Amino acid sequence: MYPRHRLDGLGDAIYGVAMTLLVLDIRIPDGVTVTDNAGFFAMLHGLSPHLVPYVISFIVLSSGWLAAIRIVHRGTQASPAYVRWWRPHLLLVTLMPFSTMLLARFDRAPLVAAVYAVNVGLMSLCAWFVAEASEAENMADLAERRLGLIVIIALSVGAVALSPWLGTWALLIYALKGWLPRQLAKRVS
Repeated sequence: MYPRHRLDGLGDAIYGVAMTLLVLDIRIPDGVTVTDNAGFFAMLHGLSPHLVPYVISFIVLSSGWLAAIRIVHRGTQASPAYVRWWRPHLLLVTLMPFSTMLLARFDRAPLVAAVYAVNVGLMSLCAWFVAEASEAENMADLAERRLGLIVIIALSVGAVALSPWLGTWALLIYALKGWLPRQLAKRVS
């Protein structure tokens, strides 16, 4: 058994560093001068290939972190099964700045969008297994999260198959992962 507070601390740190590293790829090119508002907006427009993936990745990571801290655990110890999935999940979190940078620089290459989508999909899948192994108190929340992850993965894969850029935008659905299953559950009941 592993002390849960230590694992949670490591997870918080990794999520925080990964979210911070995302912004490092957003750089104003050397030699750019801004003398008026039009020039400022033109410069921002030029940065949009980097800003859009940054915002999407920040939403993906912060949503993942919020989902992780919502799990109310029964005890102070984590099982080996929990750790077995928590570690690859955190590995994939640390890869988000890299896959985001690839997407920002080579956004028209289908394989790049697929790498990004696979990173998010595998991160979500590991999160699923972490939740399964968490011995959480509220199993209804876990069922809701499972439905959200299934919807996100299915929509992301479908969108990437249609277009790399559309696949990237589809990952914004990740931000709705808690809201979307609740809406579906309301309609069913």
